[in-house]
Amino acid sequence: MTDLIQSLIEVIAQITAFITPIFVFIVCFNSGMSQHPKNVWETAKENIGYYSRVILASNIIYPLFVWGLMAVLPFPEFFKLGVLVFFICAGAPIVISFTQSAGNTSLYATAGMIIQLIASILIIPILLPLMVGGVEINMGILIWNLVKTVVIPLILGFILVVYWETLIPRIRPTVAKLQKLTMDIVIYGTLIRNIPNIIDLVGEFAIL
Repeated sequence: MTDLIQSLIEVIAQITAFITPIFVFIVCFNSGMSQHPKNVWETAKENIGYYSRVILASNIIYPLFVWGLMAVLPFPEFFKLGVLVFFICAGAPIVISFTQSAGNTSLYATAGMIIQLIASILIIPILLPLMVGGVEINMGILIWNLVKTVVIPLILGFILVVYWETLIPRIRPTVAKLQKLTMDIVIYGTLIRNIPNIIDLVGEFAIL
């Protein structure tokens, strides 16, 4: 029975890993369709001070605080690394999805995502190796992953808004359903696939 559960968790983990970049692609494509690129540019320009403070807090101050916290707490190394990567990487796509699900405009979130992604490309290769010894960041892979999962779908959405706006009402309901479905898979799949790690972590604390 234990082997069966473990096998199921592994299958769920594989499905989640496969769906995650698709989810990000769909979110960014949907965001591009929802906003005119001119409005996004104007919003980013008018609120650059606010976005700069967000970048400072979310991409530098919070990760440094967590880094210091992890250094003094008795967590396993794999857990520390995971937490640091989580805090230093941009999480804007899923924020946009939550914003849209709540029925609110995603204009500010879309502009913020673009700015945060640019900041992440500049900050991660510098900050993460300083926090975690021996970690090397391949800039080419990092940029390409961001381009294929975020930049390309965002541009495709913008192109539809500018040149084929009449097509959007026909395809957007389907895209929205796919976004909701993939978001659920990513969220619940991530929770399920981490159950063994959570159990191991609890066990280590019990030993301590």
